[in-house]
This record gives sequence, structure tokens and C-alpha cells, in this order.
Amino acid sequence: MNNQILILWLVVLVFGPKVNLALELDRDIYFPGDVIRARLHAVSNKSFDMEELRIEFNCVSTLTYSVTVSEYDSEGEYTTYSRTYTDTKNLYNYRQQVYGKGKFPREGVSVELEIPIPVDAPPSYVGRTINTNWAIKAVINRRFRSDFTFEKPVYILSRYISSERFQPISFPFDFGDVVASVVLPKQVLQTGEVVPGEIHIMAKNEVSFNEVRAALCFVENINVSGVYRPIDTRYIDGSTIGESAKQIVVKDVKLYPGQERMFPFQLQIPSALISSASTPFYEIQWTLKVTLSRRLRKDFNLNVPVLLVNQIQSQI
Repeated sequence: MNNQILILWLVVLVFGPKVNLALELDRDIYFPGDVIRARLHAVSNKSFDMEELRIEFNCVSTLTYSVTVSEYDSEGEYTTYSRTYTDTKNLYNYRQQVYGKGKFPREGVSVELEIPIPVDAPPSYVGRTINTNWAIKAVINRRFRSDFTFEKPVYILSRYISSERFQPISFPFDFGDVVASVVLPKQVLQTGEVVPGEIHIMAKNEVSFNEVRAALCFVENINVSGVYRPIDTRYIDGSTIGESAKQIVVKDVKLYPGQERMFPFQLQIPSALISSASTPFYEIQWTLKVTLSRRLRKDFNLNVPVLLVNQIQSQI
């Protein structure tokens, strides 16, 4: 009996239907709230039974992180080591049936589809520990047999919808010897734009800085046990995973008690930067970091939280 089943399986494998699936999309890049207009093509060399022909639209995120473990080994010695974990999270799942149960059409299938993107869709992301990917998948489901599938990646960028005019905003910091502030025209920044800003410094005591510099910094935080935390203990002290758009604003600054100076700057944001993101499982956070650098002494760091997006859409 087993031999008969094996022979039947081989016959189906060799002489079964040959199916080609293809998906055409109307664009290369999308934003949250958009509608993907796609065309599905499916042809086969013969008709066959199917449970359904459907379209899936999925977002999957892979998180890779290290956890430091301290414990006693088998010999009673206290040891500390790191263990790396990889988690896969399904952030979004959408299904749309094209054909129900029956015979696959002899003439094949060519159908236009509209697939909505949720307004809170997280952007596509390839980082150091976080990878988020969107894809459309065509599936011909067959009972007790392997499905025919075809998958096409979809690239989604981030969008911020503004319902009011942006106002300049100031972020003050008091370091004892100096009071400093960063003034920005807005807190929502767009990739590719030039951001003008001002650094105000007022001295309470005599201070010197070998340079004042600005940079955009980002950190990837993952949600472990319900708490967002940096993925590496090196970053718990406030240092960052990456920096971009670095700029030295001014060098060799000396201020006397009561003296105040203002230094303007213009920060060119690269077009290819990854945007801010927040999901139940991870966050990607950006800050504008202004450093008042001092020789042989601790620097003063002004960390201004910003939201970095790929597109700002005004509804004013």
C-alpha cells in the first residue's frame, strides 16, 4: 500500500500542473494610507482542483538582540555571558480571496486588485538588530498538496500629516556652569531637507569649548518583557547606535560670567536616512545632539528628541 502511495505521489510530482504566478504593482514606493493597485497573472499548463486563490499582504519584523546572563556554572564559579536571541513578529496580516474553491480556470487568471495600506503602517526598515519587511503574496491553496506561491516585496516609507502650522521650539538645558538651549523651526524633520537652527549659550562661570558640534543620532530599542530598552548595554548610558549629518558649528569658544553667544547652524539631512518608527515590539528614535566639547573635561550634551519622517503632508 505504501509503495502505491509513493508511486502516485511521484506521478503527481512529475506530471502535475506547472503554474506561473506574477504580480505587477503600480508604483515602487508607498506611504501609510495609500492603496496598492496590483495586477495578478496566473497561468497553468492544465486545470486542477484548488481550495482558493488569494492575496496576502504581510508585514514581518525580525528582532535580533543580546541578553547578558550571570549565573553559577557547574563548578560553582560565577560567570557572565551573552546570549543572542532572534524573534519574528507578525505586525500586519491581510487576506483577500480572488477565487474560491473549484477548478483553476483553463484560460488562466488576470485580475486587478486594490490592497489598502493601514494608516499606522510601520515603515520598511533594515537596521542593525531590527528588520521590517512588507510583501504581497499570491497563494493558490491546494488540499493535501503543496501550494503555489509568489511573493513580491513592497517598500513603505513614513509620512507625517500636519493639521497646523509648525512653530519654532526651544529646548533649554542647565549644566551649572552654563545655560544652553537649541532652537529649531519644528520638531518634525523630513529626510533630504536642510534644517536651520540656533544654539544659545549663556555662561554662569568662565568656560571654554574647543568646539561646538551638531549631529543627528538614532537608537534602536526593542520591547523585551514589556519594557523598551536599548539592544546593547553599551547604549544604556545615553550613547547612540549611529550618527549622521555631523557638523562642527564653531571652534574655540570662550565665555565669561554673564556673557551670552548665539551660533546658527544648518543641518543637511541625508535623503537615505531611516525614519522614526514605533510598534508594540520596537522603537526607532532620533535625537538632534548638540555637543559643547571641553578638553580634558566632561562634554555638555544637549539631546533634543525629533521625529524623522520621509514625507510631511500638510492639511492646513
